[in-house]
Amino acid sequence: MIDRQGAGVKRAEAFAALYEDKQYDRKMQKQFNVIVNSLKVTLEENGAGEVFEIRSGEQRVNPALLDADLFRLLDGDAEAVNAYRGEYMSTYSWASLREAFIEKVANQS
Repeated sequence: MIDRQGAGVKRAEAFAALYEDKQYDRKMQKQFNVIVNSLKVTLEENGAGEVFEIRSGEQRVNPALLDADLFRLLDGDAEAVNAYRGEYMSTYSWASLREAFIEKVANQS
């Protein structure tokens, strides 16, 4: 959801992004619901419940309420650009496109 920068994502899409090698069957839907609910509860318990939103079947983070190094890097923040070490979510194959874009941004700054 951070990668989406505030754009919504359906649960099945979020599941596929996190668990590329697993099928989104009924058992995994239930397990993923537990994970999402746990995230909501943890954020609420720590006073950050409004950061995570679920609307119309999609979940998202509210980037206006969140300080993420990705957001700062993409905005050209010098400290974030200098802190980038050339790796972005390397365990996920889908992140390679974003990583290429981040490299381009970081090299331009």
